[in-house]
Amino acid sequence: MAIYNSKHLDDLSEEIQELVISTFQYDFDLEHIAGKRNVIADYLSRNPLWDEKENETGPQVQDEFGKLVAIGQQVHVAGLHRSAQRIYDDPLLEDLRDAGCLDKSYSSVIHALRTGVTKEMVLKTTENPCRAYLAVWERLGVLDERQDSLLTLDVSRIVIPASERSRILDVITPRTPRAE
Repeated sequence: MAIYNSKHLDDLSEEIQELVISTFQYDFDLEHIAGKRNVIADYLSRNPLWDEKENETGPQVQDEFGKLVAIGQQVHVAGLHRSAQRIYDDPLLEDLRDAGCLDKSYSSVIHALRTGVTKEMVLKTTENPCRAYLAVWERLGVLDERQDSLLTLDVSRIVIPASERSRILDVITPRTPRAE
């Protein structure tokens, strides 16, 4: 970005100085999106006039995989990208990733989502390991591009593989001391 290299900080307004200093630590690219193509900003800047379907979910946009998702999910995803590398490298998620790879149903859902399988396609089959996730199919996503990725629910929640659920519950459930 030209502002980092073109002028000395003292030559910038205080507002721009603060912006430069606060963003200098990040590696990012800016891309101009024409107003007509910037669907998220367009939705956020207008008084919502939604149709019946959008009254249930809010306005929808097409994500990078061509799937229609609620605008709130897209806005949240933008926030997740800031911590994507930290999530990607988190050693505490390795057990969950390993368990997801070993769980046939879980890994089948990840593959299905990545290849564009729809809920209707899964419903047409009788012995599909993805059937266990049909109730939330439209709300599922994949955390990252890793081969051993994890499923997400509503973009911000990790779906725990079945074999790890009781262990996770043990970790997060406070134990009450027994009365003697």
